[in-house]
Amino acid sequence: MSRWTIFLLIALTALAAAASQAGNRVFFPDNGFSIAVLEGSPGAATCQPVAMQLPPTGGFAPNVNVQVQPYTDTLQAYVDLSLNQFESMGLEILNDPAPRGDCSVMEYAGSLQGHPMHWYATATKHEDHVYLVTACATEAQWSNVSDELKACVDSFRVEE
Repeated sequence: MSRWTIFLLIALTALAAAASQAGNRVFFPDNGFSIAVLEGSPGAATCQPVAMQLPPTGGFAPNVNVQVQPYTDTLQAYVDLSLNQFESMGLEILNDPAPRGDCSVMEYAGSLQGHPMHWYATATKHEDHVYLVTACATEAQWSNVSDELKACVDSFRVEE
């Protein structure tokens, strides 16, 4: 083999390795960094592979998180269970969370540990799991961050 062929094979191998690593990274261009994904496989226990926060104001950081919950019943049953939990916590449901296809959108507000809070969430049923994507901010923060938080939650997609 010529040196040129060997050099080309080494370069292509390095390029392939870099491309595979780039595919397993989360990029935060506004903050100037990327980081490798830390990911476990969904199983019999709930996992939370993503938790993101905006800068805190008033002692609380508005946030979005993704939970993967094992769930074999229907999405409607999941929504009914959630609504019962919200009601038992004294939370106010602000929209009609009836499932549309494989997704339900839930917006609710109320007091948590004496603090007025606001949530926006989607629950997506896929196979034997529900992907719960939840945004949370204080009620005082909500008008300033709701568009950004909702856009983040609404961007969620289950990848086949």
